[in-house]
Amino acid sequence: CPACGFHYHFNPVVAAGVVVAAQDGRILLVRRSKEPSRRLLAFPGGFVDFAETAEAAARREAHEETGIELGALSFLGSWPNLYEWKGITYAIVDLYFTGRVGDATTASARHEVEEVVWLRPEEVDPADLAFPTTRSAFALFLEVREPPAREG
Repeated sequence: CPACGFHYHFNPVVAAGVVVAAQDGRILLVRRSKEPSRRLLAFPGGFVDFAETAEAAARREAHEETGIELGALSFLGSWPNLYEWKGITYAIVDLYFTGRVGDATTASARHEVEEVVWLRPEEVDPADLAFPTTRSAFALFLEVREPPAREG
């Protein structure tokens, strides 16, 4: 405001997602049941609530969408995103983490998820991923991931 000097910051909304790896090296993807990007694959995630950390949001969303419980998370990266919802385009900052789950059999499709899919990273077609930020997070995950432990 030129008269009083007040400045309103119109900042982006924050979302958090998590690349979950199983003991055997497969990663967890969810098939979205709603628009935008209905039927495409994504990592569990969603919007960060007020008074919630991004890590807590990633854990909460993974649990709401798949039923899994995650412990320690590691920060993977962040990317700006545009998210259209009901005719409005929102500026988003997507924060991605990595996490591990011991028992992959506990994951099941829940809130806003058509199905859960466990794939080896080499089986994932980036064209099947829902958003540019999902593809960016997946590409960075491929660069920095630890190779799966060999049996024997």
